[in-house]
Amino acid sequence: MGKYSIKDIEMLTGIKAHTLRIWEKRYDIVSAERTDTNIRFYSDAQLKTLLNIALLNQNGIKISKIASLSQDEIRQRAMEMGLMQTSDNYFQGKLIEFMIAMDESKFEATYESSIRKLGFVHQIESVLYPFMRKVGMLWSTGSINPAQEHFATNIIKRRIMREIEKTKRLNENPKRFILFLPEGELHEIGLLIAEYMLRIHGARTLYLGASVPIEDLDKVHQSFVPEYYVTCFIVEGVGRSVREELNYISGKFPKSEILYFGSSFLLSDIDPPANCNYLSSLHQLDQYAI
Repeated sequence: MGKYSIKDIEMLTGIKAHTLRIWEKRYDIVSAERTDTNIRFYSDAQLKTLLNIALLNQNGIKISKIASLSQDEIRQRAMEMGLMQTSDNYFQGKLIEFMIAMDESKFEATYESSIRKLGFVHQIESVLYPFMRKVGMLWSTGSINPAQEHFATNIIKRRIMREIEKTKRLNENPKRFILFLPEGELHEIGLLIAEYMLRIHGARTLYLGASVPIEDLDKVHQSFVPEYYVTCFIVEGVGRSVREELNYISGKFPKSEILYFGSSFLLSDIDPPANCNYLSSLHQLDQYAI
């Protein structure tokens, strides 16, 4: 069973901690449990209830009305409202709920629904990125376990790969990109999205995937001769800092441009070499691919 702090609940549902405390006292909508040291926490079932309450409240139903409903009625109203939803927060909340339950069919159905209603590119910015940020925060606080994170990311990776397979068009003289993650870096979703963004603009890509030793790029470089390298830093690599990784790649391939993105915590104080450019958004890849 998961344990969620009141800050987790605020981040996941959008209900302010102060508001939630008032609702608990005035309407008894949920009763937070307490640790041995008297710190309040919420269970998986309570998180699910609060996600449904947030959905109803955000769509104009007063909390006093919601509080008068039974748990089954809240669930039913939320389900009916969800069928009509195109809101980013709705999809994020449902993906969190089904990730925690590890319900593959419902997770996939929700993600497909977000793609149908918002379009593949738009849902990346408005649903997928915020969802992954929330997953990262839950993982870092120990509120979810690695299996739940891997469950969600593997489903999303498969879906992005299917979308990549549809992108067959190449420009007449396509620009060449090698995409890779440094050794020790395993978070591929951002890199897969980068490949998709490049491919829809007709670029030629060579996707090497996760945890690639930098030294191994040499032979690949000689055969593919890329104009650009694309990489991502979410965690510190093996043996080198981010700055050292960039300096090494820059010096090894001075005629290529290195495009990098990732954790603002890791990248905020980087002073990159001249041929390295930081991407604050993957939409910036458009200007390089065209």
